[in-house]
Amino acid sequence: AIAAAAAGLAFAVPAGLLAGRARRWSAGAGVAALAGLFLLVTRAQLGPWRDRIALLAHACVVAPGSALVEYDLGSDLARAGRLAEGERHLRTALALQETSLARTQLGNVLLAEGRGPEALAQYQRALELAPRNAEALLRLAKACEAQGRFGDARLAYERFLEVAPPSLEPLRRQVAALLGR
Repeated sequence: AIAAAAAGLAFAVPAGLLAGRARRWSAGAGVAALAGLFLLVTRAQLGPWRDRIALLAHACVVAPGSALVEYDLGSDLARAGRLAEGERHLRTALALQETSLARTQLGNVLLAEGRGPEALAQYQRALELAPRNAEALLRLAKACEAQGRFGDARLAYERFLEVAPPSLEPLRRQVAALLGR
C-alpha cells in the first residue's frame, strides 16, 4: 500500500517539486545525522565531568604538574574516605609546591589513618610555613591530646584562641570553655 501511494505521488506531483523535497529531506537527514554525531562526541567529552573527583583526576592526566589540582583531588578523595589515594595526591601536591594548607590536609589524612605521630609532624610543619593557620593549630592540639601530650595540646589551643578569625567564633567559644576561660 505504501509503495502504491508513493507511485501515485510520483505521477501526481511535478518532477521539479518532488526533486526539491528530496533535496530538503536529504539535507534534513544530514543535519540530523551531524547533530547526533555532535551529541555523541559531546557526551564522550563530558564523561570526565560526571563528578568533581573524576574531573580533577582527568585534569591531573591532561595537565600534570598543578599543585592546586593535586591538592584539590587529594582533599576530595580524603573526604570521600579514599584516604590512601588522597594521601598520594597530597604528597604529589607538596612535592610540586609546599603549602601550609596541603601540610594540614595531609596531617588530617594521616590522623584519620591512625598515624598520629606522622600527623603531628605535618601540623608542626604547616605551622612553620604559616604560624597563624588556625586549622593546623586546632588539629595539632587534638593530635597532641590523642597522644597524651596535654601540655602541648593546651599551648596549641591557646595559640588557636589568639589567631582564630571571627568566622571561627563558635569554635573559639568551645576551645575557651575547654580551657576553663
